[in-house]
Amino acid sequence: MKHIISLFACLLLLTSTHYGQYSTSDLIKSGDQALANKNYFAAMKFFGEALQYTDGDADLWFKYGEAALGQNGYNIAETAFEKYLNDFDGDRQGEALYNLANVKHLKGDYDAAIEKYNLYKTEYGDDPMLTKKIEAGIEAAEWAKMQPTENDEVDVYVKGDGVNTEFSEQGAYLLDDKFYYASLRYPFGSKKDQTLISKVLVNNDGTNEPIEELGVDGVGNMTSNPSFSPDGQHMVYTICNYTDGDKIICNLYRAENDGTGNYLNPIALSSVVNMAGYTATQPNIKVVDEEMTLYYVSDRLGGNGGLDIWYVQVDGDWNLSTPQNWRENTSGDDITPFFHHATKTLYFASNARKGFGGFDIYKAEGSTITNLGSEFNTSYNDIYFYLNEDGTKAFFSSNRLGSKHLDNSYETCCYDIYEADLNNKTIDLLALIFDANTNEALNDSRIILKDLVTGEIIFDSNNPDGNDYKVKIRCDREYELQVFRDGYKDHSSIIGPYTEDCGKGEVTEKVYMQPSAFNLTVNTWDKTTRAELAGVDVKLVCISTGKEAVKNTGTGNSVTFSVDPNCPKYKLTGLKSGYEKGDLEFDMTGVTGNISKDLYLDKIQIATLKGLVPVRLYFDNDHPNPRSTNKTTQKTYTETFNSYYPKKAKFATNFASEIGMGGSQAVFQFFEGEVKRNHDNLQLMLKTLVDVLESGQKVNLFLRGYASPLAKTDYNLALGQRRVDSVRKELYRWNSGRLLTFINSGQLVITERSFGENTAPTGISDDYQDRKNSVYSPEASRERRVEIDEIKFDN
Repeated sequence: MKHIISLFACLLLLTSTHYGQYSTSDLIKSGDQALANKNYFAAMKFFGEALQYTDGDADLWFKYGEAALGQNGYNIAETAFEKYLNDFDGDRQGEALYNLANVKHLKGDYDAAIEKYNLYKTEYGDDPMLTKKIEAGIEAAEWAKMQPTENDEVDVYVKGDGVNTEFSEQGAYLLDDKFYYASLRYPFGSKKDQTLISKVLVNNDGTNEPIEELGVDGVGNMTSNPSFSPDGQHMVYTICNYTDGDKIICNLYRAENDGTGNYLNPIALSSVVNMAGYTATQPNIKVVDEEMTLYYVSDRLGGNGGLDIWYVQVDGDWNLSTPQNWRENTSGDDITPFFHHATKTLYFASNARKGFGGFDIYKAEGSTITNLGSEFNTSYNDIYFYLNEDGTKAFFSSNRLGSKHLDNSYETCCYDIYEADLNNKTIDLLALIFDANTNEALNDSRIILKDLVTGEIIFDSNNPDGNDYKVKIRCDREYELQVFRDGYKDHSSIIGPYTEDCGKGEVTEKVYMQPSAFNLTVNTWDKTTRAELAGVDVKLVCISTGKEAVKNTGTGNSVTFSVDPNCPKYKLTGLKSGYEKGDLEFDMTGVTGNISKDLYLDKIQIATLKGLVPVRLYFDNDHPNPRSTNKTTQKTYTETFNSYYPKKAKFATNFASEIGMGGSQAVFQFFEGEVKRNHDNLQLMLKTLVDVLESGQKVNLFLRGYASPLAKTDYNLALGQRRVDSVRKELYRWNSGRLLTFINSGQLVITERSFGENTAPTGISDDYQDRKNSVYSPEASRERRVEIDEIKFDN
């Protein structure tokens, strides 16, 4: 089913054929060409028109059925293959019978499909490969007959809001309350050879607008398959184009969020993924533990036979690892991957597994593959599954009966987006807390209940007047139940799911608490502001045994642990989104009572900003403003860099004139590894600085200027001050004066200091006649710099 590439690239030819001008032979010839190019729609039209003039051609009926099957025109395909089998004695009877069985299967007529499959085995079962497919089809049809057809927990309906048309829509994705998808509704080309192409649209407040900025290289791009990183910063999507006649090739592109929700500046992914001559499509981004993985679909070499799911690792600069073939791919087509982050589950569609027919939707949990069942799957094609974060709403595409279509002759040709509400059933949980020694009710405990699927804390409360706690939970979920009380050891247990208890009203969990020796209270704080820091995961580890306990501070900034006096040393770790990890070790030797510890966490932006210094900014000899004793300049650092960096070849040639190739390499390494790298680091530092300033933090940057010892000391001191001034001008003018507001308000302070040549190491040449070493050497070049080497925070 290689034609699925065309289908999922959202390509459909609408060739306006003027049949009255064609002879029957012309129509058949045009149909043959369209069929060879997998343009099934045009082929079906050509063959259908030819049959109006001559219906006694067996081969024409077979090809008509073949084209209709490729275009998902199941009723036409059924009629054509039955006509071929009943009225002719052609040499393709076996193929026609197999195709007819397949059509019956796709229409959900499982008994008829099994009958035709068995008939094929009896009469034409000499092809072991096809026989294997027949047996798989029989097994799948028998399986489908046994599946339940109703589920009260799932309501499926056609997506509204003007999303669906008589053409095809697919690839739904929700992000920030915006609904993204792709639609095959846009005409392209001349009237004679008009083509429908797809575009990515966003549905927002009832409007459906295409994102025109995603196209590249002019017109004719077919954009589809929008996928986003969880933070919404990156969009990866597909662009397809014709390459030869009706043949198309798809490649993956990415666009970046400009900060206002617009995705701009498309960039093709590297040839690691976009392999010449092969299709790469249907991307999906997975981010787990800050590591990004990109899933996609390709027919590239090294796969299992059909379309396969592949994946690559992605670093922060969008460098891609070597593509890996997903271990669960089949010999058929495995497509439309979607990773659900909350449940760490990969959803996909396949036409080569036990299912209802065509493409079914499956989920992969580890190596366990599960068909989503008749709630989502039909005998038709069901693809492009998407599930929102809390698992309450799903979207998928299907060409099932009831979907809109171009005309009634092929009512299952086109795809609609379907919406599903998952009416997850709930039950009341009653938690009762007791003293383990006396079995008496234990009032005033703190209860925390964490959903292990989403990671969300759904209940955090205490009851000063009783030992009972009631909370409504989902029947199908596991939860972590934590209980804390002063003077008792902490309790943690996994409860649920309660699927068999759903509908019974209430389930009870009794917890018996063990008394402890004494308690450790941990208070969490913002390291910079010293303000209370809520919502911190605090982990306490006994260093000698490795035993650990984890608690969340919830809406406050403190948690209490039961401490084992037999453990001499402990380590505390604090984790919170947006903050660096906080660590603290302490010794319990000699401690006999309750204790308290403070744990400080630094914001990631501040920690990142600290980690970016020192930044060393290098200058050309005697620049800016050569032969001047002025201490100021009108040139920014970037202006000096743009004239200095292109001179790397000149510096390499002059320095290597006596030293040779090794000297040239040393100069190029200096320019690339130090001059350019530090220029790029400055841009990253300034972007991070804006984030820190916008958070309200007051920052002091220290600039230190240097010079090589070629000129007099007083001259070099002034030169160093000019260089510091050029960096100061850079800060003032950077990004159209983005930092000026913070500088003028005093929130950003720039402290300047020029050292001239006083700190240049011994051995640096100051001989004007020895310009090879005093001007062009990397050693001398390193002394011509300004450093941003210290950052202080005042609040």
